[in-house]
Amino acid sequence: MPALTLAAAACAGSAAAQVNEETISFERDGLTFSGILRTPAAPGPWPLLVLYHAASGGSSDFGFYAHLKDELPRRGVATFVYDRRGTGGQPGDFETASFEDLADDGLAAVASLISHPHIDRSRIGAWGVSQGGWIAPLAALRSPDLAFAVSVSGPGVSPARQMAFTAEYHLREAGFSDDVVRTALDLRRSS
Repeated sequence: MPALTLAAAACAGSAAAQVNEETISFERDGLTFSGILRTPAAPGPWPLLVLYHAASGGSSDFGFYAHLKDELPRRGVATFVYDRRGTGGQPGDFETASFEDLADDGLAAVASLISHPHIDRSRIGAWGVSQGGWIAPLAALRSPDLAFAVSVSGPGVSPARQMAFTAEYHLREAGFSDDVVRTALDLRRSS
């Protein structure tokens, strides 16, 4: 994205090294969520990345997000990270949430941030890692408010195929026979 690259290059000076943090609350389906918006301290408006979580990293303090939360705002890109539903005191239940639910939770955050004075509404994107690599592009498809999506380690297969691979891997690691593995995978496919 040339505009994103230009903004980051233009803000490499010391003014952008300062970062502002603001707690932002937003609602979706009667649930109230909150997260931290990090923006460069220099005048904006700035491009924004809304982070979508990995299945195993639903907390905003998940270590893999530290470089995004710390470095991007210093280089001219705002970030918004919130704990996923059912995590870190947030309402809802991750275990029963669909990908659409998770995509729409982030889109509710976008809706609350789109008119923020430090955000450039034409340069808002979704960033997702692993499972979030499916959810961020889904969010971009569901909303014209997202200009782009970034998928990091997003599987190139369907969620069902990815989970079958994971199940097979763990069964084989646990020492189960080929017959047991085949039966388990057949049961997964039939459900």
